[in-house]
Amino acid sequence: MLGLAGAVVAAAFVLGGLLVGKPGVVLPLTLEAMFLFGLTLLLLRREKDVAQRRWLVRMLVLAGALRGFVAFLIYGVLDPILFAPDTASYYAQGLSIVRFWQGGPRPEIVDQWQSGYAYLNALAIKLLDDPTWFVVVLNAFASLWTAVFTYFLTRRCFGVKAARIASLLVAAFPSMVLWSVLNVRDSLTTCLVVFLVFLAVRSYRSLNLVDVVLFVGGAVLLSTLRDYMGFLVMAGVGLGMVMALRPDRMASTLVIGTAAVLGLTLTLEQSGVFGPEVLRDPFQHAETLRRGLQGDFRGGLAGSAYGVDVEIRGAGDALRYLPIGLVFFLFAPFPWAIRSTLQVLTLPEVLLWYSIAPFTLAGIRQSLKPQHRDAVVVFSVLMLVVSSYALVEGNFGTAYRHRAQVMPLFFTFAAHGVAAWIARRSSEERAKIRRRSRARLWAMGHLPDRSRGP
Repeated sequence: MLGLAGAVVAAAFVLGGLLVGKPGVVLPLTLEAMFLFGLTLLLLRREKDVAQRRWLVRMLVLAGALRGFVAFLIYGVLDPILFAPDTASYYAQGLSIVRFWQGGPRPEIVDQWQSGYAYLNALAIKLLDDPTWFVVVLNAFASLWTAVFTYFLTRRCFGVKAARIASLLVAAFPSMVLWSVLNVRDSLTTCLVVFLVFLAVRSYRSLNLVDVVLFVGGAVLLSTLRDYMGFLVMAGVGLGMVMALRPDRMASTLVIGTAAVLGLTLTLEQSGVFGPEVLRDPFQHAETLRRGLQGDFRGGLAGSAYGVDVEIRGAGDALRYLPIGLVFFLFAPFPWAIRSTLQVLTLPEVLLWYSIAPFTLAGIRQSLKPQHRDAVVVFSVLMLVVSSYALVEGNFGTAYRHRAQVMPLFFTFAAHGVAAWIARRSSEERAKIRRRSRARLWAMGHLPDRSRGP
């Protein structure tokens, strides 16, 4: 590990020397990268098993190299706007905040709670003029940390073999790599989601003050990136804790969970995190969000919009649309309905995603066993987030992107399903070998023929 650290530091200084005069590139790729690398080493120190820590180091090296290669393609050959047009909007928001600090007009983003990523861009602009590499380096490391947190989470729920599979999926899944090298907030959001769920699962059996403080701080930080995601994760954790403690009383658990979500909604509304319109008419607010996501940056209807002929006015409409929304959110863009170049680029990932879906279902089904009760918390958060997103998504692009925020939670169950399938196949192969061995011994006369009796 010391050799790896030395190599990274040396490479950073060489790169910095080659880019003298470009502080927006030099400092992120040297000082910031070295600082975040040090935090990564501290995180890896939490793993006491030397063999597992070495495996994590190798996994992170490969994941980092993959992200570096993709970043080179996007910024050296292609254009980041092609993959995420709102990278320009985050820069514009940050620039408006900087101008406000300098005495300019007060931008609307300043008065919004969900402005953490805009302030991050503003800070980078203030210090470096160009925020691109500052946030790209941060997002890349956040993605690496997500892989480590996924490993810790999955191992606690399902063991080491599943943990390795899940973390590899996070490290190499195309969308997880893509969002980690762009100036978008998805990588940080995903990292915080997995971190909070891991803390919740760890606290299920042994609650301590440090985890509580970290959870509260992480939830607040997450809400500044995506306010609704912070709410959904906290609500899902609360509901999952109750379900894990009382799995034999599902009806009462649902009632308590509903009351807890309502109470949390009231608290967030009173604190200004959610606007009062959410509480007055949540279905209308969801419909407004969905209509907004169906539009494009020019204010028209996006070419990838879906569900344009559906209107959600109440609980009945929501329940009828939910199965359709779930299918679109979980599986769009569909290979047989590709309409754009970007959708063609997502095809390999979509096919891979389809291939692990059966293992995910198997992992969820097996996680309901008593020995995996910790995983109920993960399942609760996942289902609450997915169901909520299914009601408000409006086009393939946002569904594909928002799905990545909870993919590590899906991977936790998929890895359990894959590990169980591998174990079952190995057991079957060993049984076949034993049967063949016994058959050969019997044919050679070394074993008695039991069919003839004593």
